[in-house]
Amino acid sequence: MKLYKFLPAAKLERILDILINERFHCSDWRKLNDPMEGYFRYTVEEDAKKTIDNFLTPVKENYKVCSFSETYNEPLLWAHYAEGHKGVVIEIDISNKNRFLKSVIYFKKHLSFNIKKLHEDGKIKNVAKLILRCKLKNWEYEREFRLLYKDAFFNCSEHNVKITRVLMGCRTSDVIQKTLEIICAEKEIRLSRLNNKLEIKKI
Repeated sequence: MKLYKFLPAAKLERILDILINERFHCSDWRKLNDPMEGYFRYTVEEDAKKTIDNFLTPVKENYKVCSFSETYNEPLLWAHYAEGHKGVVIEIDISNKNRFLKSVIYFKKHLSFNIKKLHEDGKIKNVAKLILRCKLKNWEYEREFRLLYKDAFFNCSEHNVKITRVLMGCRTSDVIQKTLEIICAEKEIRLSRLNNKLEIKKI
């Protein structure tokens, strides 16, 4: 399947690192732009808070997140994550069966859990992953997929992931374009530009 990573022009060094080293940076989920990341509700019961602190929170903290979208032509994504069309989108080809890849699930309100029971049933790890792939419906326009990974970098070649194309925004600078032309030619990656209607056009 094709997925898309939006990046601002201000993070040119990150863009070049992805293309040259064929790897994606995975972020601490607590530093993502949604302050409600990782938030959930739980039933108030004896030792619930202790169970969360001792078992659930450490499991959640093991994971880092790298976000992608299943679309490249959503105007809000270009505005919010690609510096108002000055940045780029990096397209990857990844199996939908990749064990680190999870689709984000959107809910009207945060999930609620019986933490004590989940711990007794040995399901804390599964719940931690579920929490990290859940967002409120306000974010549904992102059509997000996430890599849940334990290291700072996800290396494409190690996990059979291929970078297939770079899409420049309608406001991407000529300097960035010339830089990308050199790298993409060397790495045999397609390079395209979108117009202001988010249609792909020839360079």
